[in-house]
This record gives sequence, structure tokens and C-alpha cells, in this order.
Amino acid sequence: MLIGLILPVMKFWTRFKKILKNSVITGVPQIIATRSNFRKKLKLLVFIGCVIGFFWQTFGFLRVYWTYPTVVDVQYYFPDDFDLPALSVCSSNGIKSKLFCQRFSELCYPNSSLVEFCRLNPFYCDPNNNNPGNISYPTVTSRQLPPLARTEYQDMGVQRDDLVTNCFIYESPRIIDCTHDYEIVNVFDTKGLPNNCYAYNSLWGQIRGARPIKTKTLIVFELKSERTQTNQFYTGTPFALQIALHSPYSLVNPFMNGFSLKPCSNYHVFPSKLCSEECYLNKSVEAKGCVDPFFIAYPNMEKICTDEVLPYVYEKCRDYCRPACLCLSVITVSFNRMEVVQYSYSAKYESISLFSYIGGYLGLWLGISLVAICDAIETALLIIQWTWQTIQRHRRIKNKAHYKHSFRTNEVPQQMWII
Repeated sequence: MLIGLILPVMKFWTRFKKILKNSVITGVPQIIATRSNFRKKLKLLVFIGCVIGFFWQTFGFLRVYWTYPTVVDVQYYFPDDFDLPALSVCSSNGIKSKLFCQRFSELCYPNSSLVEFCRLNPFYCDPNNNNPGNISYPTVTSRQLPPLARTEYQDMGVQRDDLVTNCFIYESPRIIDCTHDYEIVNVFDTKGLPNNCYAYNSLWGQIRGARPIKTKTLIVFELKSERTQTNQFYTGTPFALQIALHSPYSLVNPFMNGFSLKPCSNYHVFPSKLCSEECYLNKSVEAKGCVDPFFIAYPNMEKICTDEVLPYVYEKCRDYCRPACLCLSVITVSFNRMEVVQYSYSAKYESISLFSYIGGYLGLWLGISLVAICDAIETALLIIQWTWQTIQRHRRIKNKAHYKHSFRTNEVPQQMWII
């Protein structure tokens, strides 16, 4: 019985060695052909170590491949020209208190208590300015403003001549006057008041393209800011201008996307594109028919809500204003050096790179090429084929022996019956 089990194993091993001797896989024929057992075991140990090294380095590479799917290529360059940006300017004082109090004197100090108003609404007041003297100050919050049309508040607001004296573009050898090239932009300021802003070099709603200018072009805006309390709507309203430098193809709210400009100060501007808040405006108008001056930053001329608009109105905007699914590049322009930074996102390893890396590991550790891989597949198929044929041959022999035994068993009673 034991001999019957050993003989097939010996035949299989003999056949297996004969197939491996003809293999082109580096090291395998040499191991089989070595007669010394010590040298054969040593070569086999080296071969197993190389196989382990190959799988170790391959799995390490695949771990990096799956962990870092993309790579960022950062490029710095200095363009010779660029699109002329737009500049939006506003006053921190949205409504002139003198015009407002002339029309609604009952809503202003001294006809109503400024002290009581500031006690209840400290957000609108300056704690160091409790004695306004003969100056009239409104004593209503932004939600308590009379329900006037936005155009009427626009007339009571700061006008363009109150802010900008001149605008010139110095592009050698010519000088371009941009003083009258502006669009009025209606926004809400930090106090929730309707405010008139003015966007220069804006292309909003126009079909013409932006004006290309050289990097050494000088744009000069002469601005003026009122320094008296005569038209200050609230005592807490700062004396400052609000500035935003942005794309000429869009409108922005300088109180949300800009910076404050105070007299006798130097500023360095770093503009960037921000997510549009137009969705919030549309949803608020669609749901309530009005806008919340403390939440809506997008320029508009809609009716002001007397009550706070609940957050659920804006929920869908989180999906509408998500980042883009495919971003090839993002450009940030810093106008102080005219330096452009371009981020290019691409796959860290392409399919051809993956193939090359793993092929290199195969050649380094095992010395295997595509020809050797095909030969290894052929060797495996030959072994499987020989094993299958051996099993089938044994089954046929076993079935034949069983058939003969059954025939003899059935034949004896028949002969006895004849006798």
C-alpha cells in the first residue's frame, strides 16, 4: 500500500524536475541541475530570499500608489500682461444720516433717546461717543428701517462723487481716464444697512472681453473719505472706505470680500476668487420674498426682511456651491510682484508607470522578463496538464479493474447453474 502511494509521488517529482530544467526563469534550471545537496539548498535559499524581496518592495510601492493617488505640480512664472482687474469701493457709512433724519425726524435723536437705543443695541454705538451734541443720529436698527424701495435708500446713500475723485490707468505711452467707467453695486454693510458701492473696470453683464494691460501698468484711484460725524448713521460706524480688487466678470461685496482702507496707511492687496453667494440671495427671495441684511453679502436691490431668515432656507446652497469635481489648475495672482502660481493636479502614477515599476522590481530581484513570465505560465500549464492526465489514467485503470472483478463475480453463479 505504501509503495503504491510513493511511486506516483516519485513520478510526479521526476516529471516536475524535467519540466523545470527547460524553464527560462533565472535560477530555476541551475538549482535543479546542481548535484551537491548543500549547493542546491544554498541556491534555493537565495532564490526564496529574492522572491520575498520582490514581494516586499512591490507591496511597499502599491501602498504608496494607493495612498497618494495624485501629485501637485507647482509652477511659478511672471506674465508680461494680464487682464485688467475690477475695483469696487464703498463707504463704511451706508446711509447719510442727515438725509434720513430730514425725512424721518421722529426716528432720530433728539426726538428719541439715543442713550436708550445704545443701551439696547450696543452693536450700533460707540461707547466713547455718548454725547453727540446737536448732531442727529438715527435710533433704529437695520431691521427697523422704514419699508422703502431700495432705490430710495440708494438716493440717501453715498454717491459716486462722494468717494472717487479720479481714476487713471497709466499704460505707457498712453493714459486712460476710467473715472466714469463704473457700475453701481447695491450691497449690505457690516451694520446691515443698504450701501452703494461702485465697481470700476467692471464687465458684469457685458459681452466685451477684459482689457489686457502690461505688468508695469500703474492704476491710480484718487479716493476721499468723510472725516466728520455730520452724516454718520450710527455712532459706531467707522471712518473708512471698503475696497475689493476682483475679477472684472463678477460682482463682489467689499464688506465680505475686501479690506478696509483708512487714511495715512499703506496696503498690499492679495485678491482671490471666493465662492459666490448668489445662491443664498436667490433662495432667500424665493422662500421669503426678501433678504436678511446680516446674512446676504451678494449685491442686490431686494426688499429687506424684518425678521431673521432661518438657516434651513440656505441648506441646498451647500450642494450647489460645492468645489468642482475636476480641477486641472488654480491660479492665484499677487499683484505686488505679478507672480502667478499654477497648481496642476495629475495622477501620481499612470498605468504605464505602474507597469514599469513592477517590471523593474521583477528584473532586479528575480531577473525575469516577459518571455520568462510566458515560460512560467507555460510550465504551470504543463504541470497541470500532466497531473490531470495522470489522474485520468489512474481512474481508467481503476474502473477497468473494478469492471473485471464485477464480471467474474457475476459469472460464477451462472456456471454453477449450468452444471
